Amino acid sequence: MSQIDIQLVTHLPTQIRALEKEAVREGFRFLTRLIDEWNSGANRFDAPGECLMAAYRNQQLIG
Repeated sequence: MSQIDIQLVTHLPTQIRALEKEAVREGFRFLTRLIDEWNSGANRFDAPGECLMAAYRNQQLIG
């Protein structure tokens, strides 16, 4: 089994669009909302106690 790398997100990775597409296909819209709110500045997870993390396997965004 390959290792999963967890990284702090300071900008949305370009791979998030592919992950969003897959989520929407499965009936989930939370990534669409996350992307929209991030891009508008409504939520950047930069308040005290907040952060956004990304999970990668073999340099591929998986979550």
